[in-house]
Order: sequence, then C-alpha cells, then structure tokens
Amino acid sequence: MANTIDAIIQARLGSTRLPGKVLLKINGRTILDHCIDRIKEVSSINKIIVATTINSVDDRIEEFCNKKGLLCFRGSEKNVIKRFIGSCRKFQTDRFLRICSDNPFIDSKLMEDQISAIESDDDYCSYYTESGQNAIVMPVGFFVEAVTRRALEKAYQLGSHDPRTKEHVTYYIHSNPKDFKIKKLRMPSYINPELRFTIDYHEDFSVAKFILKRISKPNAKNITKLVRNDEILRQMIYEITVAKPKKY
Repeated sequence: MANTIDAIIQARLGSTRLPGKVLLKINGRTILDHCIDRIKEVSSINKIIVATTINSVDDRIEEFCNKKGLLCFRGSEKNVIKRFIGSCRKFQTDRFLRICSDNPFIDSKLMEDQISAIESDDDYCSYYTESGQNAIVMPVGFFVEAVTRRALEKAYQLGSHDPRTKEHVTYYIHSNPKDFKIKKLRMPSYINPELRFTIDYHEDFSVAKFILKRISKPNAKNITKLVRNDEILRQMIYEITVAKPKKY
C-alpha cells in the first residue's frame, strides 16, 4: 500500500471556452487556489506540482507557483501526457494524483480513500459508476485519478499514435485495461454522475461562485446537500448539464 503520493495539477490559461479561467477569483482566491486548498487537506499528499505549458501566456502560472512556493514544470501544451512524464522525471515522482486545475471541488475524503486503496502493484486507480463508467471522463469535478509514471510511460509508448492519448493523459490506460493493473472504486451513491461541478464555461463559473458564497470548505457531500435544498442552484446546474457536452 502506498502511504504517500504526489499531486500533479495540469493548468494553462489558453482555454478557448473560458480564457484564463484558473486564475479567475472567487472570494478573493483563484480557482487554482481553491483546488490547491482541497489538495492540502490530504495529509498523505507529499509534493504538489503544477504542470503548465511553455506558452508565454502561462508565464503567469509559473509566477503564481513561485509566489506560492509550488513546484512548477513547463512542457508541451498539446502533448499533455509528455508534459506529465516530464514533470515526473524532473521531480522524481513515481506515483501521483492527476488533478485538473478547473476542479475547485475535488473531494479530500474521496482522495484519502483512493490513496488508501492503492496497492503497490496498481498502475491506475479511479472511481467508477455502477454501470462501469470512469468518473474522470465525466464532467462531475469531484474526482481525481491515481497513476504511476511507469504506466504513463508505457501508455505513451504504446498509444502515442492516437491524439487522445496525448491530450487526455490517462486515456490509453483506462481504455486498454488488459495492459495495466487497474483498481476501480465505486462512486459513492449520493453523487449524481450526470451533474457537473467542473469549470469549462462561464455558466460553470457562476455555479462555482454560488457554491463558494455559501460553503467555505466544500466537499461532495455538502455540495450535494446544497443542490438538493436550493432550487436556484439546482436549476442552474440542470440547465448547464443539459446544454453543455461531456468531457470526451
């Protein structure tokens, strides 16, 4: 069992749907800050690394990291899996949580349970729905995935001909389960996998602001309760869930 693990956050400012989103502020703190706040709630996370791009627009991400005392790696914008491999090599990371910087509501308890479940020979670990769908390919926004550098390098070697391997980092791994030792955790029943709490669009940002004005330390349970009890929020989320596409 792995006692500690690193976290690698992928972050860039060149999003076409909501440019600069990870440095947009809610309650005086950036989306990236809120994401890091959740990571720091997990005691078994060792190093926090931000993997950004070499594009000049992302100089601001590196400046953010320097100011916050965070490790930063800069690599390809399009070849994201190669950027992660470079991060692992530079900072000697063998196992890590892959985290998207536009997910300010990743759940620390779910991360802790995930880390506890990982065995030393597991290549990959993620939450799955009852029907067998990987939570990481859904919009939800509460989840991260655990992966080894060994598995990532193998995926890059075997799947680099497919653009999805380069863009989605772990796509080849969870799409080719026979080639890897994958641990599937059951998504908690209180989470509705059809709803979205990630931030891709301006409407998502409005939802995040609504939540963070009401919950200081968000997690999947108290956000789910807020959605259940607040008709305005429920309508906001349902409207964007219907209107916007899935991740993949």
